[in-house]
Amino acid sequence: MAGLELVRRWPGLKSKPWVENLVARASEEKSIAAIIIIGSAIRPRGHRRSDLDLLVLYRGTKPKLRAPVGVDVRHYPVESADKLIAEGNELLGWAVRFGYALYDPAHEWGKLHNKWTNILPLPSADEARQRADRSLDVARDLLEAGDEAAASDLALAAITQIARARLIKKGVYPASRPELPLQLRDITESTLADLLEDALYKDFSTADLLDRLNKVK
Repeated sequence: MAGLELVRRWPGLKSKPWVENLVARASEEKSIAAIIIIGSAIRPRGHRRSDLDLLVLYRGTKPKLRAPVGVDVRHYPVESADKLIAEGNELLGWAVRFGYALYDPAHEWGKLHNKWTNILPLPSADEARQRADRSLDVARDLLEAGDEAAASDLALAAITQIARARLIKKGVYPASRPELPLQLRDITESTLADLLEDALYKDFSTADLLDRLNKVK
């Protein structure tokens, strides 16, 4: 099936057959205008938390899709997509920059992609920083409550958003999370790059990661 060969890592056993079935039967769901695959699963570098993200453009009633664990489906009305991209919507912008259309019979996504490829606005660095601060606050609360696993996920989210904010301020469009350390080193942010790689690939405690993050914020 065209496009699915780009998937380097399928999360779980159910994700591939579910996506294949979705694309094969998309024409039967009249509201689906396009399906675009995004996320770190189709990028060169991955990590143990790599998931598979699908962006569904729809017309009229939002389709009800029950995705398996590991597949995250985001829905956008096709008539709003152009305006949202112009406003710097992160997911739609990422799809323009790095995504691949699995289903686009009327070339509606293709037209948006062609329009915005060379003029795509950067996401907001301020919004990325605000998300980082919110994740940090909750991570600290969860760590204090003894929920190490949840705190670890939010610590990684906070580090990721700070990394994204630094890149955006330098005029660099952030790629997938596992690719951010390489981009950070290109803008001489090696300490933050090391921290993100440790959070992704090593078993540092959440307390240690948060302490190191405070030193590079």
